[in-house]
Formats: sequence, C-alpha cells, structure tokens
Amino acid sequence: IDFSKMTIYLVEGMDKVLAVMSPESSARSAKYLEELGVRVVTNAMVQSYDGEVLSFKDGTKIGSRTVIWAAGIKGNIPYGIPATAVAKANRIMVDEFNRVKGYTDIYAIGDIALMETEAYPKGHPQIAPVALDQAKLLCKNLIRQMNNEPMKPFVYHHKGSMATVGRHRAVADIPKPLLHIGGFLAWFAWLALHLFQIVGVKNRLFVFMNWIYHYFTFDQSLRLIFREFNAPADSVKSQDKKAASH
Repeated sequence: IDFSKMTIYLVEGMDKVLAVMSPESSARSAKYLEELGVRVVTNAMVQSYDGEVLSFKDGTKIGSRTVIWAAGIKGNIPYGIPATAVAKANRIMVDEFNRVKGYTDIYAIGDIALMETEAYPKGHPQIAPVALDQAKLLCKNLIRQMNNEPMKPFVYHHKGSMATVGRHRAVADIPKPLLHIGGFLAWFAWLALHLFQIVGVKNRLFVFMNWIYHYFTFDQSLRLIFREFNAPADSVKSQDKKAASH
C-alpha cells in the first residue's frame, strides 16, 4: 500500500484518544499517531455515511470511500436472561461472585459481565486480565461449592495498561509505583509481556524469531488480500465535490 496516496484519519468521539489510560499516555499516543502521518480528530460523533462522505453531528464532513468502524463491543445476550439483568452495551449484571442477577446457578464472566463495585462503579474494564482472573476464581469457587465451603468474592487488582502505536512507539501506565512511560522502553515492555504470555517455550521461540526477522527486514507480513481496481472518474469527482461543498 502506498501511504503517500492516502490520508488517514482517526476519529474519536471523546476529547482524547485512549481515554481509559492516563492523560500523559493519551497525549503521548496522539503525538505518536501524528508523527506517523495520522490526522487525529477528537470530540467528533459520526452521524451518517453514504459510501462517499462521512458526516459528523457538528456538520463537519470528510470525503472517503473507505471507513473502518471500531467503536467498541456489544454483548450478545443468551435467550432467557431477563431484561432486568441487562445493563448498558448488553452487559449482564452480576454479583461479587459473578452470579447473574436474580440467579444462584448461572454465572457470567469477562466482557459480558458487569460487576458494580466501589472501585469500578461502571463495571470492570473489558480486557483479558479481568476475564482471566474471573475465570480462575470461578473455577475455585465451583470447587468450594462442591465441598460446601464459602465462596470468595472477586476483587480485581489492576496491574497497569499498555498500548502500542507503532515501531518504537508505545505507552504504558504502571500503578505501583505510579509511572507513565512511552517510546522505545514502553514498546519493548509491551513486546516482552506479550511474549511471556504465549503458551509453550517452542511457541515463544518461534514468535520471537519472527519478530527479530520482521524488525530488521521491515516486513509487516500483513495477511490481507487486495483486488486492484480503478474507481470510475465520475465517482471520484462526485466525492470530491461533496466534501468540498461542505
């Protein structure tokens, strides 16, 4: 892909990118994106898209034939779960033991579960560590139930947040001690953590060798198949006129 022939916009509905991270990491990530040639647009809510022009609620428009929507996730509620147990974004309300509201023998964990606590009044972040910790505790609690032992409530210990933006560009928030790091150090820490989480020594070695190869060859190995085509001239002119008129 010849990136010199395209303009890439990152549109965010909130006032900053990576809103779940610290203000320092958010500002850093926006800077990294701009260094890569990405135009960051914040406080922009998409209203419509007609295949050629993307329109926002404030009246702003961007001409584009390619729009990639990545605005979060929404739960798929199983049949039989009452509406009283369903919260925003189709998350199922659970108690401190991950039991579905109103039931004693149905459990929900991970992204689909919404557990309101003092530390997380809007539910836990929808990330893998939360789901893994809930799964481990639920397994132990089910065994406790079988042995007529009291169950233990779920308490999430936040270990920090990381996000990679590009080569040598990443951000990390570490809660204890409170640190906000970026650049090569955060990028290297992100790679090391993900390598450590891969199951099996052989798999880790294989992935590590691939990373070394890609690092020195700049081979991104994108698994994408594109069919080349030339857009009709009248369609391109129509798109340009629509965007220019606004």
